[in-house]
Amino acid sequence: MKKLLILSLTVFLVSALSAQVYINELDYDQPGTDATEFIELAGPDNTSLNGYTIELVNGFDGAVYQSADLTGFTIPPDNVGGYGFFVVGAAAVTNVDFTPAAWPATNIIQNGAPDGVLLKLNGVVVDGFSYEGAIDNNPDFTPGMAISAAEDNLSPNLSIGRILFGFDPNNQDQYFAPLANTPSPGEVNTAHGQVIGGNIPPSISNISRTPKIPAANENTTVTATVTDPGTRTITTVELHYTINGGGVQAVTMANIGGDNYSGDIPAAAYNDADRVEYWIFAEDDGALTSESARSRFFAGNTPIAAVRPVDANGVMLYDGYDARLTGVATVEDSTFSPTNLDVYIQDASGGINLFAFGLNTDIIRYNSYTVVGTIDQFNGKAEIIPADQVNDIIDNGPATPPAPQVKTIAQLLADAETLEGLLIQVLQADTTGVGDPWPAAGLNANIEITDDGGISLLTLRIDADTDIDGSPEPSWPADITGIFLQFDNSSPFTAGYQLQPRSVNDISSGCLPGLLGDINGDGAVNSLDALLMLSYDAGLPLPQPFLDRIALGFGDVTEDGLTNSTDALVTLSWEVGFTVPFPVGDPVCL
Repeated sequence: MKKLLILSLTVFLVSALSAQVYINELDYDQPGTDATEFIELAGPDNTSLNGYTIELVNGFDGAVYQSADLTGFTIPPDNVGGYGFFVVGAAAVTNVDFTPAAWPATNIIQNGAPDGVLLKLNGVVVDGFSYEGAIDNNPDFTPGMAISAAEDNLSPNLSIGRILFGFDPNNQDQYFAPLANTPSPGEVNTAHGQVIGGNIPPSISNISRTPKIPAANENTTVTATVTDPGTRTITTVELHYTINGGGVQAVTMANIGGDNYSGDIPAAAYNDADRVEYWIFAEDDGALTSESARSRFFAGNTPIAAVRPVDANGVMLYDGYDARLTGVATVEDSTFSPTNLDVYIQDASGGINLFAFGLNTDIIRYNSYTVVGTIDQFNGKAEIIPADQVNDIIDNGPATPPAPQVKTIAQLLADAETLEGLLIQVLQADTTGVGDPWPAAGLNANIEITDDGGISLLTLRIDADTDIDGSPEPSWPADITGIFLQFDNSSPFTAGYQLQPRSVNDISSGCLPGLLGDINGDGAVNSLDALLMLSYDAGLPLPQPFLDRIALGFGDVTEDGLTNSTDALVTLSWEVGFTVPFPVGDPVCL
């Protein structure tokens, strides 16, 4: 077991929020076959595009449906007021610089109502907008990123064009021509009214926050570099923030040398589990302004349930927030994936998937862990993703193992989002014959189960990375313990719930759960459970003291397939001298 320590709680977001590289033009809909669609970027001549990516976003479900990594490219030296143009699109586009191999030849870009495009630098949004409406199911978009210009598939072909440089997630429309006009890939958007060479809004970059998650009594320090790419002077730099969606507060950021500024969100502003959202505002002496993209985190220590709320479509409200969570691991590493960190933790309020690509740490079942990471949603499933498995996960040592919550399938489905991520047990589940057969070794399986004669249905997920595949199929009905999780790949994320056992020990047939030695199933081990059971296989009595209170032997003496009170052949005299009554009770697992 590795003991893990958080070495640093500093987050450094290398970004160019309101950067000098912008999405300058978009052509997403054309007459006939859409064979010359493109996205044009504009930036200073010879600017490196290392770390930049373009993402095309489906407004229906918020998913990224195409992306392009621009690492290795530079802005061409077109020398238009010091700016050049880089075109990403179909091979048939005039002046195209890059056609991603994975993109289709036609119909690359979706036609709106709404859809969107993002430009990111090292994973942080630096420009973007939605068209034909606002996108409300992707955390990288705000309502203010919707622009009014729109295309159609009529002749002549048109495009959306930028007229001013700048990025303001509260008002992107101000930078674009109000109407689509004649496309000009690789050139100034003359038809749209763009003029390059005048004043340019301030550029905000190199934003950092320390600590990554502040304690409730700790200030949050935010620093940034603010420059004016034109000929103007920066006059105002402010740190803006809200707490739990309340009113905007502003803190003047102090110049700490050169173009660098620093400001604090005071500890007095928040408590444990409060939601903090912040961004940077800058203005030059030409009255042009910029705002950075917004960053979000939960302050202090946060219960798991607090990060999990969803909207009516099952979309997590706090996707993209950073948080510190503490919970007991109910799954150890390598159970569900031998190559990635894919485990679950839970506290008294709820459970969540702890996920990261790669496996660089040990997670011990029933140890407590404190995790700093980013809240994410994958196919409906709530996750927390640490940036650094070694430094962002603390092993707090052994904890009290959480008992599985015993639920009927109907109860699970009635409160699915609350119960997702928790250790759950369903009693006397039976198969319906729908879905996969019991899996051979190396195979996954989705098996439909019910516990009420087929009225309520749930998927039993057998993961091929466990020891269950290839094991003998249990006798049905069976009691099943596992993680209650979700796999739903389209909005609304309100279906696809599954029960996923961790090992063959999570599946048992023919008896009800109970404590070791709790023969009569009353939840206690006491004199009522004092029996002498004979071992059928060995043929010998096996008295076995249990905490100096009972004697037990194990064996299916009556050969009825169960080991329970019917196998008790002799009652014992309790230490104080009275005769122990012979229990009848339900069968229990020993």
